[in-house]
Amino acid sequence: MTAVGLVALLFAASPQTIDTIVVDNRNVFDHANDGPGFVARLANGLHIRTRASVIRRSLLVGPGQPYDSARVAESERALRALGVFRSVRLDTVRLGESLALRVVTSDGWSSKPQANYSAAGGDQTWEIGFVEENFLGTASQLAVSYGQTPDRRRLDL
Repeated sequence: MTAVGLVALLFAASPQTIDTIVVDNRNVFDHANDGPGFVARLANGLHIRTRASVIRRSLLVGPGQPYDSARVAESERALRALGVFRSVRLDTVRLGESLALRVVTSDGWSSKPQANYSAAGGDQTWEIGFVEENFLGTASQLAVSYGQTPDRRRLDL
């Protein structure tokens, strides 16, 4: 084996270095495939997509690091564990001589109204509220609720 062949073999056997990360974060509804047009546009207009910085912060690999399939798979699991995506997919793409890690996510609907009512022995208890699980696209939760029992009123934030 020639020296050039040996160098080529060693280069091919060494792990590739990730040069860049491309984040493609999609909204709740893809206009081409999901839901009726008006309702989908309205929902997408009300929803704030998860920020690319939140996605990048959850990755266990980054630019300048060697590609590691186990860390990429664990990064995919970490993104799913945030609970704000309906789909997550990580793969690699060649951009010329560079290796890019492509992260494709689709947000899930994260706004949830809450309502409770009960009556017993003439006493009524009720509560209304709202929970946003992806507040301003930061994958953090904000909840507000107002409730009334026979002896008090309560506002929680």
